[in-house]
Amino acid sequence: MTRGSRPLGAFETALSLSDDHSPLNVVAALHLEAPPPEADLREALADLQRTQPECRTRLVRQRGGFRFLQEDVPGIPLRVLPRRDDEHWLEIAEAEANQRIEAARGPLLRFTYLAPPTSSENGDLILTSHHSLLDGDSGQALVERLLRRWAGAPLPGTSAPGLPEPADRFFPPSARGARGALGAAAFMARQMMDELLHRVSPGRRAEPSIRPGARTHLSRFRLSAETTGELAVAARRRRLTLNSVLSAAVLLAVWRRRYGGRPRRLRGITFPNLRPYLKPAVAADAPGCYFSLMRYSELLGKDDDTWSVAERLQERLGGAFRRGEKFTAAAMAPLAMRMSISGRAGRMAAAALSYVGPLRLARVYGGTRLAGLQAFISTPDIGPEYSGLVFLWDDRLEFNVMTLEGEMSDDEVGAIGQDVVARLEAALASPSRGQRRGRGAG
Repeated sequence: MTRGSRPLGAFETALSLSDDHSPLNVVAALHLEAPPPEADLREALADLQRTQPECRTRLVRQRGGFRFLQEDVPGIPLRVLPRRDDEHWLEIAEAEANQRIEAARGPLLRFTYLAPPTSSENGDLILTSHHSLLDGDSGQALVERLLRRWAGAPLPGTSAPGLPEPADRFFPPSARGARGALGAAAFMARQMMDELLHRVSPGRRAEPSIRPGARTHLSRFRLSAETTGELAVAARRRRLTLNSVLSAAVLLAVWRRRYGGRPRRLRGITFPNLRPYLKPAVAADAPGCYFSLMRYSELLGKDDDTWSVAERLQERLGGAFRRGEKFTAAAMAPLAMRMSISGRAGRMAAAALSYVGPLRLARVYGGTRLAGLQAFISTPDIGPEYSGLVFLWDDRLEFNVMTLEGEMSDDEVGAIGQDVVARLEAALASPSRGQRRGRGAG
């Protein structure tokens, strides 16, 4: 742990550079049945700020970089509004995704509470955080602590002295020193070849335009519990991760709906979690942001289906992970972000998907039930055309979708979601390409 101050790691720096260009927030909406009184929420936030370092942190520029500081930070902002209806939270969440956090003043998070008219009705709590402060794991841990404290349960442990060191300090030896430099050179060569293949791919058309000031638009859909369960079993039998399968379905849906389904190469983005692979591993409940961003391109054609593309993605990304490129990509993220912002040569990708996995949150806190949760990440104007943040909740895959306002109609966004669902359902009715040829997929 670091007390009071520490420099940002490479990927945290890239996220902060992106936020300088366009707001980059994590927004989570908690849907609560019979929530405790508002006064108890205020006490819980004050207690959380005393005990959790991520709640008493601000971010400043110093000596050409960024630093987290834990001094002169005001109280956690809480805005309380009367809850209008079941969709009120989505309006607030979208506004929050587009409003920058006052990082230099701090703290790096704020809350909006949509209070129910009576104590027996439902309420919604919206958490907004600077993206450099939270990832999927640390965000869940913070929500768990808040709901426990709000319900009257004491927080476990004692006050943490500060934030853990950044991910860069825990990279394995193969990703540092001379070996790390050689790996970075090889990574850059592969990225340049991938870019060349993308530029000369068949059917290539102009990249979508960059629209400065474009706002993030939020939507969502879900997979049924039955389809979710069958998909998990089918992917496991084919030795495929759900991340590969879901990424394939999203990429194919965007390809069909945005690019007409003609043969061409599309860019995609995936977000590997670094926590289990750091030396030593960083605990899931440790505050901070410990993941990476990996970009790839995939040639899509008329014979492709979800299984065939998922198999190629898993082979491609699996090889990259074995070479340690998840660490290299994180280390080089500030350079890549500066080039994307200043060069403005094109959008980062056609589609991006972040699969968080099953949420670890409890369903009941005292007399309050956590009835549901949505989470989103702001999309900058240089970002993907279509981004999905997906997790498993109550045995269903929840798709939280981010696009740029005005770039796609609501009908088009909805059609892509319907296409994703249809592709996943169709995948369950058909074997993979490898199985049709009589070999096991893997």
